[in-house]
Amino acid sequence: MSLKEGFDKIENDLKRMKGTYQPTKIKRIGGENTLMIISEHIVPETENTMKVYHLIFQLNDKERKEIAALARL
Repeated sequence: MSLKEGFDKIENDLKRMKGTYQPTKIKRIGGENTLMIISEHIVPETENTMKVYHLIFQLNDKERKEIAALARL
């Protein structure tokens, strides 16, 4: 699976979440070449918001080299 497909899956899974831990916000970082997804959730015990950072690490892949180069800009 490509990085794009991986991030699409993460985003779709987050959007399907229901109940207590359902995200209140989902944001892709990096534009067309997503570097990470940040989701915000409500902590039930405190009612505070908490950010969760969703990253994908690929060690042997042409896309990984391109994304790494982009991230260094």
